[in-house]
Parts: sequence; structure tokens; C-alpha cells
Amino acid sequence: MDSAILSEMIETRRRLHQHPEEGWTEFETTWLVYNRLKALGCESVLTGTRLINPDCVLGRSEALVEKAVNRAIAAGVPAEFIDEIEGYTGAAAVIDTGRPGPVLALRFDMDALCVEETTDPEHLPNKQGFCSQYAGLMHACGHDAHTALGLAVARWIMENRKRLTGVIKLIFQPAEEGVRGANAIVGSGFVDDVDVKLPEGQVVAIVVYGPCRFFGLFGRGEEFYIPWECIQRVGDDIILVDKQFQRRDPAMERKRRKLL
Repeated sequence: MDSAILSEMIETRRRLHQHPEEGWTEFETTWLVYNRLKALGCESVLTGTRLINPDCVLGRSEALVEKAVNRAIAAGVPAEFIDEIEGYTGAAAVIDTGRPGPVLALRFDMDALCVEETTDPEHLPNKQGFCSQYAGLMHACGHDAHTALGLAVARWIMENRKRLTGVIKLIFQPAEEGVRGANAIVGSGFVDDVDVKLPEGQVVAIVVYGPCRFFGLFGRGEEFYIPWECIQRVGDDIILVDKQFQRRDPAMERKRRKLL
């Protein structure tokens, strides 16, 4: 990966880590993503009810949303933007290469957990000054990294657009925790034209954690991590996972978290 993209991705992830927002309240995150996608030159960036079907929204608290709106405005998010998105978080970019090809969709989740971040001085965010600024909220499931990765992917795509074909949809999904946010995006019809749809239970995305040689696999309603040694490639798009691998192995998790 280009060093400039990597440096920007780390900076973005640490910025997001300081401003965790739980599901359906990700106004600061949505504003950051929207601005970054526009700055990259993405012509079509969808937010609000252009991306979210309110009739399909699950588990959204109006009281929490109102509180988050006030916090976001105090943090510098324009009230006009919140009005424009009609109080619904999430964003997506549609990048048309102008050449024939499939419609590909990539999803990145945005929300944090209701977890208090440790005050341990050895905790990396405390040591380096990017711990959560919001009491009772933390990016404890890595969605700050997912969002930062999504923006890095967006930058790479825009910089390499002339080499690509088809249409690429980048989805920055709110409210992944509790399995709440995807339904409203699917309900809007945004993914109806995506060409590849995997059966239930299949892996839908793979992320490589290079320094620790890990694969992050994201399937239907779950995320887990697999050491490189447990992966066997058998084709361009096919991998086999060692059946002896145990999900959430504690030693593996500790190694993975060193990247966060």
C-alpha cells in the first residue's frame, strides 16, 4: 500500500477512535466520511433517506439521536448537514469507471460500543493521546479501523480509476452492532443491482492484516480472524480455512490488537 494512504488511514482511524458514536448516532463520523468522499472526487455520495429506508430501520432511539445531534453540532457538524440527512446516519459512494463490468459493493461499519475505555497508561491510545473523548463509548470492535480502511480504499480506487472497470459501491453502514443497520440499506434498494450475492453463511469480505499476517473474515452477522498459517489458497477467489482453527483464540486476539 502507498505510504501516504497508509499514513492517512492511521491518522483517520485515530481521529475516529477519539469520537466514538453508537448505532444510529454516527453524525460526526458520517460528516467526516461524506467530506472525505467528496474531496476525493466521488461524484455520487448518498446520505439520509437516499441510502436509508426509514421503514426498515431497526433499534433506533430518538432520545439517543437527539442527544447525539446536539453533541455533533457542538463538535462542528453543521446543523444544515444534519437536516439534509434527515437525522439518519451512514453514507455511500457510487464510483462508475465508465467501462463495462460488474457492480461491486464493499461495506464498512461505523458504530462504536457502549464500553468505557481503560485508563491504563500502557494502553496505546492513552500513551499516544487518541483515547475516547466520550464517556461510556469506545471503538472496542474496530469499526474506527473499518471506516478508515474504507476511506483508504476509496482513495485508492479514485487514484486508480482508469485501470478499473464496472461500478464500485462503497457502503459506510451505521448501527452494525445489534445487527440493525444493514436492513435499512437493503430496504432502500441500494444493493439491488450488485452482481455478486453470496449465500447465507458465506464469507463476504476479506481484509489482510499484513504486519501480523492475519486475515479478517467478515461473514453474515459475524467477524472473526484467522492466522495466515491456517489459510490455503486454491484459486484466485477461493480459500480454505484449516478446520482445526478455533475462532477468537486469545493469543491470536492479543496479537491482532497490537495493530489497533
